[in-house]
Amino acid sequence: MESKDWPFPRLEGVTETPVMRPDGSILNLPGYDADTELFFDPRGVGFPEVPSRPSQRDAVVALGLLDGLLDDFPFVSDADRAAVLAAILTLLARNLVEGCCPMFAFRATTPSSGKGLLADVVSLVGTGRTASRHPATNDERELAKVILTVAMEGDRVVLLDNAVGTFGCGVIANALTAETWKDRILGFSKSGEAPLRAVWMLTGNNVLFRGDTPRRVIPCDLDPKMEHPEDRHPECFKYPKLLHH
Repeated sequence: MESKDWPFPRLEGVTETPVMRPDGSILNLPGYDADTELFFDPRGVGFPEVPSRPSQRDAVVALGLLDGLLDDFPFVSDADRAAVLAAILTLLARNLVEGCCPMFAFRATTPSSGKGLLADVVSLVGTGRTASRHPATNDERELAKVILTVAMEGDRVVLLDNAVGTFGCGVIANALTAETWKDRILGFSKSGEAPLRAVWMLTGNNVLFRGDTPRRVIPCDLDPKMEHPEDRHPECFKYPKLLHH
């Protein structure tokens, strides 16, 4: 937000990890960045230098590091695994995209398959924080409140959690194709308007999509092929404490 009466530049949001600028360069110096209108606060974390002219080998090594984080998830196909990598890269390169991005939907055949953890991996790599959660509802009034809050707070990623049955309505379809959002501010007799630049994620078991929503969603399906995946022993995992890793 900005005001002509305040001697401050416009602030689009805050990031705790390096991100790409619209010209493809890397925002990796702490402080305010005029090109992205973001404030970078690494919170004491040191990040490795990114080569100014990365080679193909650099790219392959980096992809291997990202892909290796996904080894413990029971993806249905390689396409589902690729969807997660697409979500991570979309979040990191969001400033390069002029316009809107699809929603990434993490679905599973049974609870405790790792949907929420997968969303947190995407958010943690891209922002330094796990994903902020909101209930996945088809109530258009409730969703409109969430969308306005996300826009006004400048959230970079948001998770609609635990969708049930069939998901989709006009409000979320509009949000996935809108670059700004305007609505009445709860508790006030006035409207608020702000850029809508968040990358949207959703989780749900056996969830389907309706209306215009399916065309705006990239699904990622998990199937642990067992009735109680929560009973898996920690020794079964490459990274028992994945988020800490």
